[in-house]
Amino acid sequence: MWEDLPNCKVPLVIIHGEKDIKFRNIAQKMMKALCSGLGSKHENGNAIHEVVEIPNSGHAAHLENPLAIIAAIAQFLTRL
Repeated sequence: MWEDLPNCKVPLVIIHGEKDIKFRNIAQKMMKALCSGLGSKHENGNAIHEVVEIPNSGHAAHLENPLAIIAAIAQFLTRL
């Protein structure tokens, strides 16, 4: 569904572990695709989408650092 990302108007948070290089790269590509259609960019993406890197975790960030995951989701939901 990569081709649909530029048209996404629903706020998204893309979460990856800092040690998961593969998914960091995928998150960056997703954000680039998301931003290409909306135009309102800033350093971490744009006004409605964001990427969050979870410290001290790899692919299973939700198991390796659950409190950071909870905090990232709570912050994202609060921003909405």
